[in-house]
Amino acid sequence: MGTALVHGLLKAGWSRSCLRAVETDPHAREHARETLRIIEVLASPTATARTDVVVLAVKPKDTDAALDALSPFQWPDGSLLLSLAAGVSTKRLAVHWGTRPLARAMPNLAATIGRAVSALYATPASDEKARSWAASLLAAVGEVHWCAREEDLDAVTALSGSGIAYVLALMESMIEEGMALGLSQPLAERLVAGTVEATPALLAATGGDAAALSARVASPGGTTEAALRVLAEGDFSPLVRSAVRAAWTRARSLRGDEVVS
Repeated sequence: MGTALVHGLLKAGWSRSCLRAVETDPHAREHARETLRIIEVLASPTATARTDVVVLAVKPKDTDAALDALSPFQWPDGSLLLSLAAGVSTKRLAVHWGTRPLARAMPNLAATIGRAVSALYATPASDEKARSWAASLLAAVGEVHWCAREEDLDAVTALSGSGIAYVLALMESMIEEGMALGLSQPLAERLVAGTVEATPALLAATGGDAAALSARVASPGGTTEAALRVLAEGDFSPLVRSAVRAAWTRARSLRGDEVVS
């Protein structure tokens, strides 16, 4: 995600001189230098008086080590720490970052193509300047939405953070059955992909009411109605909702004893 953000910022017109990457693992650092040839990749953090934002783009399990690496430096009081680590609360981040501005973001994998749907939360200590920095960074890889409550990021994780995998699971099943019905794999894949690509645009063009659009597609006694009946009999909607809730529950559990039932 850090690599995607760097590429997005450069594509958006940010100067490479404004950006530095840090990778403490030697092997990963060499890979990062090859991938991010256009910016400097350091072995350890370096604080400067002009450090406006520090982006924590690590896996949750690596967060403590990354924060330990940041702690020895005297970061400017107004510096923003923007964390992309899922499930790591601002309370936990503040142990290392102190009272400086803090924000958490949950982008999704579509950031790699500049089409992410990201949600942001900033602590009350984060002023408008810090919030603007956070939003402008994430805007470089897609659309940005704000959450009023930090716990809402768990639901964001369950919907957009994990949601690409749900859509892919549906697509895979449709493609497999299309092939079972005699279509070639390339044709089945293109038909399903084209349908999935067009659906959001069609929904937006027709007013944004998913139920109404579905009813338009499902003519009484027709093929779509027959398929939707099978999905209903198989508890499709409750199953999807249960899957989303499972992701939400897991996101909450990453916060450990910070979660209050």
